[in-house]
Amino acid sequence: MPTRGDVNGDGCLTSADAAIVLQMAVRGDCSEVSDVSRDHRVTSLDALMILMEHFENPFTTKTIYVANNFTDDPANHRWNTIQGGINDADDGDTVFVYNGTYFENVTVSKSIMLKGEDRSNTIINGRTILGHQTKPVIKIVSNNCTISGFTIMNGSLGILMKSANNNTITDNCVKYNKYIYIPQHYCIGCDQGIWALW
Repeated sequence: MPTRGDVNGDGCLTSADAAIVLQMAVRGDCSEVSDVSRDHRVTSLDALMILMEHFENPFTTKTIYVANNFTDDPANHRWNTIQGGINDADDGDTVFVYNGTYFENVTVSKSIMLKGEDRSNTIINGRTILGHQTKPVIKIVSNNCTISGFTIMNGSLGILMKSANNNTITDNCVKYNKYIYIPQHYCIGCDQGIWALW
C-alpha cells in the first residue's frame, strides 16, 4: 500500500503532495492515501501534516534506475532512457544508469547526480540521426549537478552547460564530438584539468 500522503506516488512526501491534497479537500474528495490524519475525510489539516513531514525531512531523495533493457516502470522509478530517468527525478535525486549504449541527447534541468555504472561501458551516443551531430550529447541548464561515469560521444558538443553553475563533471570520457567550448572555466586541485587532443 502507498505511504499515506504520497498521493502522486513518487515515493516521498513533498509540497506537490500537499498541493494535491489541498485541492482534494476543496473538491471534497477523499482516499485512504490522502487521509493522513485518518479521520475519514480530507481537509487542509492533511495537507499541513504532509508539509510538516516534508520540512522535518527535506532531504528525502530517491535513486532512479535506467537500463536500455528495462520497460518503463514509473511506480518503481525504472526507465529505459536516460531522459526518462531525469524527467522522473527531483532536485537531490540520483539517476543511476546501467552499462549499455544509449542513443539520445539529454537535457539536465534539475540539481541531480547522473551516474553511469562504468565509464568505459556506459555510453551516451548523441548521433541519434544517422550521420548527423546537431545537438550536444548532454545539455545542463541547472546548478549543482554531477555527471560522472560515462563515455559521451558523437554530438555537436559533448557537454554544454548553459546558465549553469557549481556543476561537477568527473570520471567521464568525452570523445568524437565536433567542438570543444569551455567558457568561464577553472580547475581546482587538478594536475592537468582538461585536455583537447586532435
